[in-house]
Amino acid sequence: VSDTKVIGAGGFEKACEVANHLKAVAPHLSNKITASTAHINTMMTALQTLAIMMLTQPDKRTDEYKFLYEHVSHELSLAEQTISSKLVKSLKFAARAALEAGRIDEATSVFWQINVGGASSSKYCIAQSSGVVSAATASYLPNCIASGDGLKQTIPETPPKAAPTPIATLKQITSRYAGASPGSATTLCGLTQADSANGGNAGPIKWAACLISITNAALAASPFVDHKTKAQPDPPLAAVYDDLDKNVTAYDEVTANLEELAKIGGVTKQRIPDIKTNAQKLEIGNTTTDITLSTATIDRNNRRDQVLKHKTRSNTSE
Repeated sequence: VSDTKVIGAGGFEKACEVANHLKAVAPHLSNKITASTAHINTMMTALQTLAIMMLTQPDKRTDEYKFLYEHVSHELSLAEQTISSKLVKSLKFAARAALEAGRIDEATSVFWQINVGGASSSKYCIAQSSGVVSAATASYLPNCIASGDGLKQTIPETPPKAAPTPIATLKQITSRYAGASPGSATTLCGLTQADSANGGNAGPIKWAACLISITNAALAASPFVDHKTKAQPDPPLAAVYDDLDKNVTAYDEVTANLEELAKIGGVTKQRIPDIKTNAQKLEIGNTTTDITLSTATIDRNNRRDQVLKHKTRSNTSE
């Protein structure tokens, strides 16, 4: 939100806070995905090499090689599933953070609730873009309203039980701010009043809650009440930030695991010799391209293998 386009309440700082946080998270997330993808590609090539060698070279058909292949295959499968899951969740958390702050996207802020006409219980959600001219059209309503006064939850992760707590509440606005007749040309804060058939309001706007972008300089002294300190504490946004950060941090574990797999080499036990082959034999390169699979440390694998063999012997003896 541009400072020059925001007038009226300190609560708007929340929208800027969300935007800055997401901008900081995005590059980190992108780097993690790129690094993980590179490691996965390396290991997939190595597995392809190992599989062909096991098929064509008798000395590569030992239990250790088979175990290595199965272990790396399993780890890669888990990594790909984790990356896919975390990416989807990260996008949802980011969208939730934006919605919590009352923003649909970079250019759109939201009037979460608007009472239309006197004591009417009808509620509309009108989106106002940050441009000079912005219409209240039906195209924005699906982002906000399910039915009646229910707030539609477009992000399935932990749907809100109630409408967002107001950051800035707009006091009652009379007909001198917004005309009562449908299709009136009278505007409020750059918001064009449209008829109800097009998703607009059919009567005067009485009040609105949550973040509002003001583009009409004439309303510099607009009737806002700032609730930043008492009505909108940090926890709602802080909880979303925490979810997002924990989800992104999970990429560190995936990347670290893939790095270990990509470097595989023994320390406390003798390692399986490196596997080398010519890329041309695999039809993935030319005669000058060699592929090396530096084989895995098998300490952990051997332990698990021994346990499996022990269980197998026990079951057999029974």
